[in-house]
Amino acid sequence: MPKGKCLSEFEKGQINGFKQNNLSNRQIAKLINRSEGCIRNYLKTKEIHVKKSKRGPKEILSPREKRLILKEASNNSISKIKHNLKLKASRWTIRKVLNTNVNIKYIKKLKKPPLNPHHKLTRLDWAKDKVGWDEKWRHFIWSDEKKFNLDGPDGFAAYWHDLRKEEKFFQSATLEEAH
Repeated sequence: MPKGKCLSEFEKGQINGFKQNNLSNRQIAKLINRSEGCIRNYLKTKEIHVKKSKRGPKEILSPREKRLILKEASNNSISKIKHNLKLKASRWTIRKVLNTNVNIKYIKKLKKPPLNPHHKLTRLDWAKDKVGWDEKWRHFIWSDEKKFNLDGPDGFAAYWHDLRKEEKFFQSATLEEAH
């Protein structure tokens, strides 16, 4: 870390000009009254003496913690991520990290998996088998469907989905028949 004053734009211009005229670092250092190390460092990086002022508050999460959040996100909710990683950051800060990643989206879990071709064929075979029924249908009672939540939540479950992985499905607990 440099201990002296930063090079001014004028001094940087002088160094560049002297270097183009094939002067050594020691000669340049004597001419502008700076150390030879200062000249060497400037010529090596040319950006070392530019002060970058960082605006805003200090970041709460380190880059490592951000990576761990993204790794945990596809399996857990924000509160579980915070608890598992023992983070001091708020849930809003964790949410900001997740929202900035293009591979992770907050979506609702699907209630059941989509039909695959085998399921579609099985349903079609069932329907073809029942086409000829006339009197047999009279033994069935048809009613409107009504949803009852006897086994827990109604299925509104959302999670942080990693778009590079398959979606998760909501599975409710099954009730056992009473005998």
